[in-house]
Amino acid sequence: MSTNKSEVLSFKQVREILGVSKSFLYKCTSQGKIPCYRPTKGKLFFKRDEVLDWLNNDFK
Repeated sequence: MSTNKSEVLSFKQVREILGVSKSFLYKCTSQGKIPCYRPTKGKLFFKRDEVLDWLNNDFK
């Protein structure tokens, strides 16, 4: 896997990075607590740099 900070991550990859459950991550995305993108009505995507910034500054 590339270490490019701008890379796009899947829902599963973010769960693994954060070490959280599916339900917790869905809750965070639905409440707008973590930045994510849904280009279609299906899958969620995340930018690595935004996830890491959220983890370092806003994760509670």
